[in-house]
Amino acid sequence: PAQINNETLIVPVKFVSEALGYSVLWDKATQSIYITSPVVSEPSVETAVVDSADSVLGTTDESTPNVTYQEGVNLDYVTDFSGGDALAQWEGLGAYLQYQGIDLVLSNSMGIQVEQISSEEDAIHKQIKVYLNGDYSTYIGNQTFPIQDGNIEQIEVYHNLGMTELVITTSSIKAVNITQEMDGIHLQFVPPKSKYSKIVVLDPGHGEHDAGTSYGGIQEKDLNLAISKQVAALLSTDSSLKVYETRNDDTFVELLGRCEFSNEIGADLFISIHINSAPGNTLASGIETYYTQKTDMRNKTFATMVQNALVQEFGSRDRGVKTNTYVVTKNTQAPAILIEIGFITNSTDRAMMSSPDFTSRYAKVIYECVSQYYAQGLNE
Repeated sequence: PAQINNETLIVPVKFVSEALGYSVLWDKATQSIYITSPVVSEPSVETAVVDSADSVLGTTDESTPNVTYQEGVNLDYVTDFSGGDALAQWEGLGAYLQYQGIDLVLSNSMGIQVEQISSEEDAIHKQIKVYLNGDYSTYIGNQTFPIQDGNIEQIEVYHNLGMTELVITTSSIKAVNITQEMDGIHLQFVPPKSKYSKIVVLDPGHGEHDAGTSYGGIQEKDLNLAISKQVAALLSTDSSLKVYETRNDDTFVELLGRCEFSNEIGADLFISIHINSAPGNTLASGIETYYTQKTDMRNKTFATMVQNALVQEFGSRDRGVKTNTYVVTKNTQAPAILIEIGFITNSTDRAMMSSPDFTSRYAKVIYECVSQYYAQGLNE
């Protein structure tokens, strides 16, 4: 329906144009609306005679307005904008929250400033959460807008404890740029590589029903996750670096799913974290790092950096840098390594992994190796 916003009457371009005999085309590729005038014998446009102004401005009555046309123009009166083409979806969000195909726009009428907005990316679930510091329920209520245009799946609005939250589910993993423009706050959803110049994906091996190895009360899946979280926390202190994890809780992710996650993001480095085991051979010990032989040899370069640094930090036996065709190192497009930090079945290695400062020391090594990798320009 038409709306009045700051003394401006906003009308649906498709509805009005077609009512006057014009054809309307929405070009999704260029985000453009083309309005074509009808072929007429005289340079005049017939005017629709509307019985009631309320029919145009919209009331609680959603029935078709009584409109008469001198030339019998066909009118497609749209009352449900929950599906259909992108233009209809854009109109359906309302005057204060508008989706323009690329950007989600918060109208200036809401009085919000960019400084009042924060965001959080949930790449695993392909969601971006945007937090507005204030209750804007008078402008946008608790509701869900299905979009499904190949870019955004849906937009959900929630209000709680004086805050407004927008949950945007995207079709692929996205980052968000938030800017203040002339017409309001623009939330632009872009591929992560378009926003971040440095991206590292951490892959804590195993999870959920796949516990990995276990010995002496230690489960590999839990220790892998603890290490990953510590590494992620330390890497995140570098504002120029973006860190993603293939899992951040006790869930199971298929091996190929981990690769697809990294590939979709466009990572510079992929680091898979594991613990070794040798049942029946408690003497086996030490650290080893794997990579898959590829034309791009940066994976070997980075694996060597990490292997040498970990051995030096923990004083463990150096089992060397080795090649293998593990799924996660073979099918990941970024330079990828898989670290086996020690043998859980060996008492010395197990004591090292059980020490209170183990994860922080491990994280420090990875942080320094990643920093060295970028400092040498190996990501270019």
